[in-house]
Amino acid sequence: MHGARPPQVSTVPSMVKLFEGIALGTKWKDLPHETQVQLGQVVKEMTHSFDAKWNAQALRAKQTVLHDAPDRTMVEGFNRFVATVFEAFVPVGFKAQHDLKNETVRNAMKDLVLTRAALAGTLNQYYGGTNTDWDGRLAHDFPVPSAASTAAAQALAEKTLARLEKVKPDQLTEVEQALLPRLKMKLTSVATGSFGSSFGGREMLRPTRGSWGSDLQMQLKANKKPEYHGRSEEFLRVATAFWLTPLTEGVNKGTIEAAHASNDMNNGPDTVKELLGDPATDEVAKAFSLLLQWHTEALDAHPDAHKLGYHFDQKQIDTMWRSFQADSMAGENAQTLPEFKASMDAQVAAATLTHKQETKDLVDAVFSQKGAPRLTAAQKQQVFAQIDAQPTFGTLASTLGAALDAATGTTKASEALQQALDAMPTVGGLDKGAPIPADVQQLVDDAWKEIKAYLGKTYHGSVDLAATLPEKVRLSTTEGSSTDLKGDIVIDLRPEQKLSELISMLKHEGKHSVDMQSDKRNAVEGTAWEGAARVAEQRVVPKFLAQKYAHDPVMAAVAKFSLINTDVRLAARTEATLVTLMTPNGHDAYHAAVKVGQKWGADVPSLIARAFNGTQYTQYMGGQIAYNALLDYLGAGLDFQLDPFWLQAHGLEDVAMNEHSRQRVLDAAKQH
Repeated sequence: MHGARPPQVSTVPSMVKLFEGIALGTKWKDLPHETQVQLGQVVKEMTHSFDAKWNAQALRAKQTVLHDAPDRTMVEGFNRFVATVFEAFVPVGFKAQHDLKNETVRNAMKDLVLTRAALAGTLNQYYGGTNTDWDGRLAHDFPVPSAASTAAAQALAEKTLARLEKVKPDQLTEVEQALLPRLKMKLTSVATGSFGSSFGGREMLRPTRGSWGSDLQMQLKANKKPEYHGRSEEFLRVATAFWLTPLTEGVNKGTIEAAHASNDMNNGPDTVKELLGDPATDEVAKAFSLLLQWHTEALDAHPDAHKLGYHFDQKQIDTMWRSFQADSMAGENAQTLPEFKASMDAQVAAATLTHKQETKDLVDAVFSQKGAPRLTAAQKQQVFAQIDAQPTFGTLASTLGAALDAATGTTKASEALQQALDAMPTVGGLDKGAPIPADVQQLVDDAWKEIKAYLGKTYHGSVDLAATLPEKVRLSTTEGSSTDLKGDIVIDLRPEQKLSELISMLKHEGKHSVDMQSDKRNAVEGTAWEGAARVAEQRVVPKFLAQKYAHDPVMAAVAKFSLINTDVRLAARTEATLVTLMTPNGHDAYHAAVKVGQKWGADVPSLIARAFNGTQYTQYMGGQIAYNALLDYLGAGLDFQLDPFWLQAHGLEDVAMNEHSRQRVLDAAKQH
């Protein structure tokens, strides 16, 4: 009962020996039938073993113990979980078993621990947990895509939510009143099948499992010693179940493409080499690479791989959206899907006006410099009219040159414009697997040093941001841009971008990096994650660029203009995500998303990879809107603009929209 592992399966005595005879790159169809059967049996055994621990009957038995007769270790684990996960809402020294006076709230909190443990891995500290199991002992299980355990956790969470709805505020202590909304949102996340990462609920049963595949590797690395600390057999059994469990939900053309992109980003060759070893020489790394390859082959061979939409009914769509709102910690500010679409449209409309003005400012800067071709007032107005006529800001860059040619009757003006744009260095555009050129490495290293120096000089508080950030960022042509669980940053050099865009991305990932290493990491969730990183780009990057190009007005204008591409990706992918969800059942959501990408002039493959990845991409714009509102509330009355880096520098990552947080901000501002 207390977290004991199920008996070791024995149908396949040695996974390592099984994989030893399989050459790297071997296709599933070329495996001997006996090997296919053995691997399939491992999937069945691992799923059965996991279900036996986490199905409805097992959950009820654990719940009875946890509610009514917890031992000392369970109590200590429960206290630690609440103090860590709800750090921003409980006082120092809070002991949940004793200090949660309301029995319904206390037991609901225990149900949260239990249901998140049932989804497995979600007690991991990087997903807002404490690295212990439901019973307070060291967690061992890694999730396999189990429909039975997911359904059991969802059902328990729904029942718990129903009980909480009957609790009256006047029955609660002040701390319990503060905890209750957060507790409900976290239980709602479980009730919709989500792991709290906004991929839209029941994510382990859908094609896009890439990020969890990376976590599986990191779980092994965290315990890795010579010969994998004796865990290679266990690891390969779990990995086999993880990658070879048949897909059961949400398979269509878009989700298949999203799965490929996710796997490339999270489980590419460089990641495998870093976390497991070289597949050419390391048997465990080779086995993992083979399992991923066979999973990929199964994706492409799935009978629904060419379906053009989710084919979800309204209840399923509502569940996905409910999951997104819960994972975003929206609470009372939660919006319906149509309401969110209206908010996004308003945000895009405001950005459109701003970016059209920045485009006009670029024209003014370029053609007012000495030696540039001159535009007459009439010619300039003709160009400005074309700028104003664009339906989205996604086509501003592609139409500006043509507008100059049409207005002047020659190509001299557009050539001068292009010369100004080319003066801003371009980074990336490399082929997959291509080596990193030394001059590009140096350019990125210099930019990163400049960013760290700026943060160190600008922000003075209890945390030295520059010292917290990694010494260098890693460049890759096989992995997507991301920040790992240690705060290390990787930048993908396959997409081509201007230096100012790279700087914006580095600021974004830098925000994540500081959060990853913060002792308040578990309090940074929902809109405070991607939303805050986007706001860091919005509020900090323009100031950095203005300082960098203070003596070069043309480059300052070029830098701002180049950043429009970042907002294009954001707006286009968010709109495409909403389109895929709002397309009626049985209609073509895939090409509806493609049309959105074309309207915006966006990279369609990247857009599809995001749009069909659940609701995850809506975190960016939704979080941006919500986090801007939070900062405006907290910063009202200050004589400077509040931004996410300022909060980090003062140890205030865990602020919320309440008077207590506002007072903490005001106190920090007075001290520094």
